[in-house]
Amino acid sequence: MSGNPLELNTACSLDDAGMCGCAGLFSDASSDFRGTYLKPILEKDPGDDVLAWGESLDHLLQCKTGQLLFEDFLRTEYSEENLLFWLACEDYKTITSPAKMTVAAKKIYAEFVQVDAPKQINIDCVTREEIRENLSQPVQNCLDGAQRVIYSLMENDCYPRFLKSEMYQGLLEQAEQQ
Repeated sequence: MSGNPLELNTACSLDDAGMCGCAGLFSDASSDFRGTYLKPILEKDPGDDVLAWGESLDHLLQCKTGQLLFEDFLRTEYSEENLLFWLACEDYKTITSPAKMTVAAKKIYAEFVQVDAPKQINIDCVTREEIRENLSQPVQNCLDGAQRVIYSLMENDCYPRFLKSEMYQGLLEQAEQQ
């Protein structure tokens, strides 16, 4: 990784279905993932992935299963909008069609950025206004400022609490025993 918090790669081991090895810690990653954290499947050794989540927020966000677990944790703190916005920004940056970019930017704005949005993120009014002004002709980096603010909030506030949470500590203990 280059150290850029907005750059995403796939450091954790993905299987053919796109799930990382750490998904093996859960009973059924596709249907009953949420709420069932401590039932291992013996097919994979997810320990390295779970341990890596404790190294940095980047490592956690590189792993689809880690993202889902972090989202569940954030939901318990009523702040899952931060991760959902960050992920929406990552998806947005993959769009190349200007027309699709406009539609996606407006959707992200309506869902996360505008005042009283259903999942309103906590950003300053200047950043919020810059995004609003860019909606008519958005570019791939028009959400980067807000994404950096939210990443920093997660990294300095939510992520340290996640690492101390019973949810993560239980997984860590199980991973260390394997």
